[in-house]
Amino acid sequence: MLTIEPSGQILGATIRGADLSQPLSESDTATILFAIGEYGFLRFQDQKLTPAQQLDFARVFGEPQLVKGGHIPEHPEMSVLSNIVKDGKLIGLPDAGVIYHRDMTYRPFPGFANILHAIKIPTRDGKPLGDTQFVDSKSAYDDLPADVKTEIEGATGVHTGERYVSIIKETITRQSLIKGHDKRHDNPPNRHPLVLTHPISGRKVLYCDTGHVAVIEGVADSAAMLQYLNDHQHQEKYQCNYSWTEGDVLMWDNLRSLHRGSFDYTDDEPRLIERCQILSDKITDQAWVKSVLARVPATV
Repeated sequence: MLTIEPSGQILGATIRGADLSQPLSESDTATILFAIGEYGFLRFQDQKLTPAQQLDFARVFGEPQLVKGGHIPEHPEMSVLSNIVKDGKLIGLPDAGVIYHRDMTYRPFPGFANILHAIKIPTRDGKPLGDTQFVDSKSAYDDLPADVKTEIEGATGVHTGERYVSIIKETITRQSLIKGHDKRHDNPPNRHPLVLTHPISGRKVLYCDTGHVAVIEGVADSAAMLQYLNDHQHQEKYQCNYSWTEGDVLMWDNLRSLHRGSFDYTDDEPRLIERCQILSDKITDQAWVKSVLARVPATV
């Protein structure tokens, strides 16, 4: 039976007792689904997964999306995040997102979750580098003033790839991290509610990020509200930090949280992570969610 150990931060928990290379039981599936809704990101330590096994785990919770570039040839749903150069070329995408953002907001239906497997983590003086940082958009929504909640209820965010690319190019100073961002400009705008009801927890989430939301429709002053909401949710009290260990599998909820990478390692300090991203085909099916959660053990 799996156990859940909260991180003690605003987000995050470690799941103990899981071997993700093996099929999940119904009870374990229910525990993980409940936990991702409750804690925002989950850490599974000491995992040894092939890409095929990682995809099998992902498909329990939704269909992995196909990757445009930087993928593993035999598995087009798997991408490689790495600064390692082989035969004069990067073996994957060198960035993990330098500004707070969500992934897959450019899709007509928002993506659900990311699953990353740490193969090689850079260290310096015994300290791991390349942490991933998160923002809890549920708590940020909870703390909004009542008048702001009223104004944004029913409002819509217009998500564009062009905005992400332009901000990245203004932000990044290391040229090695710019590669791979131009591909994102061709995603057409998509509209999503600014306030989402989370399909697992039923709680409201502020679905807005600097990287993708260019305009808010349905408020009096789009630019002012966008600035206010981003400043609000980026406060330190909503942030937390995750430090990688080789063998970790990290699963995070793109609906509830924002994330960004920490680029405190250099181009010659190797980092290698294998990633897949899960679409929202299952998580938006409330009948499926309820049927899975009905199997959560009484001890969880």
